[in-house]
Amino acid sequence: MKLKGISKLVLAGTALAATAATLTTATYAWYVTNAKVNATGVQGSVAGAAAGSLFIAPNTRAENSTTDKPGVYVTKISLPNAEHTGYYQPASGLDAQSLAKEDTYVKADDVTNGNYAGKKANLVIKDGENYSAAGESYDGEANYYYKTAQGAWGDKDGLPIDGKLLTFKFWLKSSAAGNAAITLKVDNTTATANTQKALAGTGLPAINSTDVVQGQSFAVDAVHALRMKLDKTPYTTNASTNALEEKTASITHNTYQVDALADNYNTANTTAATTNGIAFATGGDAGTYYKAIMGYAPFNTTGFGTENGTGVSTDNGSGDAPSTTVNVSLGADEDTLLSFSVWLEGSDADCFDSCRGQSFKFDFEFNFTVSA
Repeated sequence: MKLKGISKLVLAGTALAATAATLTTATYAWYVTNAKVNATGVQGSVAGAAAGSLFIAPNTRAENSTTDKPGVYVTKISLPNAEHTGYYQPASGLDAQSLAKEDTYVKADDVTNGNYAGKKANLVIKDGENYSAAGESYDGEANYYYKTAQGAWGDKDGLPIDGKLLTFKFWLKSSAAGNAAITLKVDNTTATANTQKALAGTGLPAINSTDVVQGQSFAVDAVHALRMKLDKTPYTTNASTNALEEKTASITHNTYQVDALADNYNTANTTAATTNGIAFATGGDAGTYYKAIMGYAPFNTTGFGTENGTGVSTDNGSGDAPSTTVNVSLGADEDTLLSFSVWLEGSDADCFDSCRGQSFKFDFEFNFTVSA
C-alpha cells in the first residue's frame, strides 16, 4: 500500500536493553562492567495529514563488510536479538571512560625494558617542559610519560585506553525536507541493584532527601552516568548506477547527557524503582568521593593532574551544557543513516561503584515536521 500525505510518524519502543555485570576489579568511581546487549521492538504509528512522509529502515551490512545500506523502509522495525554488525555492536565490556579535552600526560613509572615494546605507542619522553615521541628502543635514562591525546579515551588516571561503546544504527527517509525531533525515553530495568558501603564521608548522595552517611550502604542509578553521541550521514542515489553515495561526510550532533535528553526521566518512573523497590540515591559527587579515598581527583574532574592542567568537569561528555532536544534535519528523498554511540562517563558525578550490574532500555520517538 502506498501512503500519501502523511506529515508525522511517531516511532516508539526501541527496546535497546543493555545488561551489565561487574568485574571484581572495580573500586570506587570509574567502575568496570561487562555488557551483554540486545535490541528489539522498534515500533511505529502513523498520524496526521499534509505534505510529507517519514519511514524507518534497519541497517544491513554483509559480514566482513564496512558498507552500510538501508533495508526495506517501513513504519516499524525489529532489531535482532543477537549481535550483528549491521545493527549494533556491543563492546565486550562497558568501561567507565572519558574523552580527553586536552593532551594529558601521566608519569609512566611502570615502563621497563621487558614491556617497552608493548607500551611505546602511547609513550612520550619529557625533556624539561617539552614532550617528544618515544624511541624505538628502551632508554633507561629517559623520562617516560603516557600521553592521552585530545579527543582520545582515558581511564580514571588519564591513561589512554580503547573506548568501549554500545553502538546501533538505523535509517530514516522522508518524502519532503523537514526535521525529525527525537524524544528519548529511558528505563532502568535492573532486577536487583548492587549496593556499596560509603567508605568516606564526603561526596555522598542522599536517599529520599536524607543524606547518606559514612558506613551506610547505598546505590545510584547508572542511567545518570550515561552519555550518547549521534552521527548523521545523508546519502543520495546515483541516477546512473542506482548506488547510494554520501551526500556529505558524517555530521556529528552534540554529545548528550542521557537523563537530560530523556523525556521526563526520573528515578521514580523506572522499572527498577517501581517494581523492585529500589530507592536510588541522588545528588552525590563521585569524583569528590573518589578523591577522599584515593587521595587524588580522577581524570576530567576538577583538580585532576599535575603535569598538564587541572582537567575539566564534564557536564555531558563534551563539556557543554546538557541538551534536552535533538532535531535531525532530513532532505527530501534522502537516505539518512543515524549512528548512535552510548558509553559510561567516568567523570560523571553519579559514576559510583554501585552502578555496576545495572540494566537499561532506550525508547526513541521521532516526530517529523515538514520544513516551511
